[in-house]
Amino acid sequence: KDAKEGYSVVMTYFVIVCTFIFLVTTLYLDYLKYFVSVRYHEGLRIVPLLLLAFMMLGMMYNLSIWYKLTGQTKYGAYITVGGAFITLTVNFLLIPRIGIMGAAIAHFTTYFCMMTASYLLGQKYYPVPYQLKKIGFYTGLALLLFGIGFYLLPTLFGSGYPLWLKTMANTLLIAIFALITFKKEYPTLRKMMRA
Repeated sequence: KDAKEGYSVVMTYFVIVCTFIFLVTTLYLDYLKYFVSVRYHEGLRIVPLLLLAFMMLGMMYNLSIWYKLTGQTKYGAYITVGGAFITLTVNFLLIPRIGIMGAAIAHFTTYFCMMTASYLLGQKYYPVPYQLKKIGFYTGLALLLFGIGFYLLPTLFGSGYPLWLKTMANTLLIAIFALITFKKEYPTLRKMMRA
């Protein structure tokens, strides 16, 4: 009987984990790049966009529970075909103009549209009270901290920005996200453990 509440909680914590992974990966990209060949370092600029795209894909999989439970699997096919159309269209329009970034934007756009369609249809046929404010808050917080660490601080300090200082600043940003999340979620987690 509490299934819908469970789906809502799972989605919220999925987003929290994904946004934390997003922050750690993007803000420590200067170290993680050594796990791939130097030939691919130029392509690392698409990593933030792809991470967000795959987070939305995961959210779409979480959202897809409604059409499986209601026997409306045809909507899953419609969403997939729509996603394929968007992918082909955006790739066709952007790759000749901006190359690999065009493919990343196509990925992001496709999964955003599929996620949105799945959410809207799901709320019509099998409404789940997703914690949209929390999801929006954690996503927004992660994007804000990412923007500070990935764009603002390097712009302020310029090319002489030492890696050790960048690492300390980025670690502080990740710690801020973790502390805020812990403070906000600790009461909920305690209540869930007692139940």
